[in-house]
Amino acid sequence: MSGSAKATLVRTLLANGTLLTGKKCTINGTVKRVRSLKQNYFLAFNDGSHHSHIQVVVPTTSLENKIHNGDVLTIEGQLAKSEGGQQQVEFVAERVLKMSGSSESFPLSNSHKMSLDMIRRHPHLQSRADYFQSMTRLRSAAEWAMHEFFQKHNFVKISTPVITSNDCEGAGECFLINSAVQTDKTKEKPSV
Repeated sequence: MSGSAKATLVRTLLANGTLLTGKKCTINGTVKRVRSLKQNYFLAFNDGSHHSHIQVVVPTTSLENKIHNGDVLTIEGQLAKSEGGQQQVEFVAERVLKMSGSSESFPLSNSHKMSLDMIRRHPHLQSRADYFQSMTRLRSAAEWAMHEFFQKHNFVKISTPVITSNDCEGAGECFLINSAVQTDKTKEKPSV
């Protein structure tokens, strides 16, 4: 792999697909789903820049190891007009480098079947789940719009302390927050 090649975002490929057909480029991302046929792997591939995945066609002869859901890959290839009817373009891989592997028991292999509570219990996997990626993109766009608005109107942003449940070196013992009103029977110090 050429280390100097800058990766192209999936968002760019999907938005300008017909204009970029035939152009060689490099993409980085995560394998969402794998379909294996005799001569090719068909990957649903995403880098988190867009809610849709791009289909990547990988010839089985160009791989040293099998590809699994959740693998992080760097792929060199070119965009081509899709022969299938479900997408306009697909990425045809010429070289594949496995940056990080996963096993066949990767928890998000069937992420559409997993409950949000299950994914929330594994915070390190949230960034790979479609729902959480969409929420992150939405939050980023909303925060950018608010910052841009306030900058145009000469506001100054300050970061104020946040009351939190995190207890750093005993600081959480300095105050107590209760939602219930205490009665005289408890004979405790009043809470803040």
